[in-house]
Parts: sequence; C-alpha cells; structure tokens
Amino acid sequence: MKNKLLFAFFIGLCFTASSQGKILKLESHLVLDNDLFTGNLYLDQYYSSGIYPSIRFLGDSVNETKVIRSLTLHHRLYTPRILSETDPKYRDRPYAGVFSGSFSNEYYFESANYMKARLELGWLGPHSGVGAAQKAWHRTFGLIPPNGWEDEIRDSPVINMELTGVKQGPGIQEFDLAHEATIQFGTVYNFIRYNPIIRGGIIRPYHQSVYTNGVLGSRKADKAKIPVEAFFFYSPGLELVIYNATLQGNLIGKPSPFTVDPTRLVWQQRIGFMASWSVMDLAVVGYWRRRENIEARTHNYIRLVYNQRF
Repeated sequence: MKNKLLFAFFIGLCFTASSQGKILKLESHLVLDNDLFTGNLYLDQYYSSGIYPSIRFLGDSVNETKVIRSLTLHHRLYTPRILSETDPKYRDRPYAGVFSGSFSNEYYFESANYMKARLELGWLGPHSGVGAAQKAWHRTFGLIPPNGWEDEIRDSPVINMELTGVKQGPGIQEFDLAHEATIQFGTVYNFIRYNPIIRGGIIRPYHQSVYTNGVLGSRKADKAKIPVEAFFFYSPGLELVIYNATLQGNLIGKPSPFTVDPTRLVWQQRIGFMASWSVMDLAVVGYWRRRENIEARTHNYIRLVYNQRF
C-alpha cells in the first residue's frame, strides 16, 4: 500500500509539471476512513471503516457560479467494540453495513461560499455484502473473527439526502474563520450538524480551496495568485441526531434483532492538514467523536484524501 501511494504521488507531481495553466475538468477523488490509521492495530470498532471513491467533473456554470458534479460509491462498516463477543446483550452497538452510490451537485459561489446537494441510494443490511466482506478479510489475514453479523441491522433500502453549506467568515491572509452546516434525512441517517472552521497557513477562498474540493475548474489567473495551498485546520462540531438506522434499526422491512438508542447530541472535533497543487490534493484529518450511544465509548479515526485532476 505504501509503494502504491508513493507511486500515485509521483504521477501526480508529473501531471503538475505538465498541466500548469490549464483548466482541468475531470478529477478522481478517494476518501479512506479507518480507526486503524490511528496507529492502534487492535482498534476495530464503531464506525470502523469507510471507503468512498468518486469521479468528479466540471459542469456548466450557473450565473457565474462554478458547478461540479460527482458520482460516488459508499462502503461503510459499523461494529461493536468487542468483535469476539457472541452474546448480543454484551455488545455496545449493533453490526451494520451500508453499500450505496450517490450523485452530487456542488456550487462554488464567487462570494467564496459553497453548497452541496447529494442524493444517496443503496442498501443497508446483509444483502449489502459488507458483513461478508469483513468476515472474509479477517479470515484471510488471521484477525479476530467478528462474531455477530448474523444479528446485524436488517435489510432496508438506503434513500438519503444531504445538504451542506460553508459560509466564509472574517480572516486575514494566513488565517480565517468559516461556518459549516450539514443536514441529512432519509431512511438511514437523520441529523443536523454545525461546526466552525479555523484555518491557518497558505489558504485560498473556500470556493477555490481543497477544503471544499474546489480546485477543479479553477481559472489560470486564480491559480497564479496562490499556486500551492497548504494549511492546518481545527473544527469542533455539535450533531443533533434525529434517527440513525445503523443504531436504532431499519425503518423499512423486517425489524432488526438487536438495536440501541442513540445519544441525541454528539460532540466531535476535527484536526487536519490539507495541501493542494495544480493537479493533485492530499489531506489527513483526525476525528475525535464522543459516544454515539450510552453503551459505547468515545471513538477516534483518521481520514485520508487523495484527489487527482486530469
């Protein structure tokens, strides 16, 4: 895996050298979430893994607002803290797996603000194949067998909408403040979240920043102002949970055998580093989330992001 990432990084630098000044209209986007990235090889719990490959392409502008459209696959894995536990009454959350796809429209306003609308369709439950994939992975590499997928959240369609907005706040050349809000509603995830964002470093406005994946389609004059973006950011957040089917059970179909009630207010913190060049972006973001249900503990994981423009 390390050699593959180094190779991808080298190829990205080669593209950078040959693509200065062009308006690039296509981008591959990969997000990997995993608690293993924290360095604890024995950590495999709660939101344990997320894999999100995307293809993003520049759409037609609307009233001088840049529009980017994307197609994304979603693979999400949820497990209790102790994988070897066979008795459901001693588990602190249900097993759950989601496999889905989504289509997004993202709008980058000249006022430096940003908005995204996303429709996600797929499957929650045994027929998603997520549980079978984890069992095969653990069996192949001799890891702790996850005992309990037979009691996972039952089959149900995933029909979810997401709206996200970022509003640029006050700042100076090297530091700024912004406000981000997200709402999701549908058959699986239903919540409202708000988090301020504090950035420090070499920063672009949010409608051109790697933070919003807004570099795609940037004009030559905009790139010339800040050819390389690199910054740290800190973002605390508060999430109001209305309904979470991965904890409370599926809304549609046969009832799940084991469910728990969510914590209604979930506090999280994010600290990350992001960098962007002409044709590629890299990001590493740490997540610290308070317990999502009374029985659970706090949870930490790392997000890795790689974008390549063509």
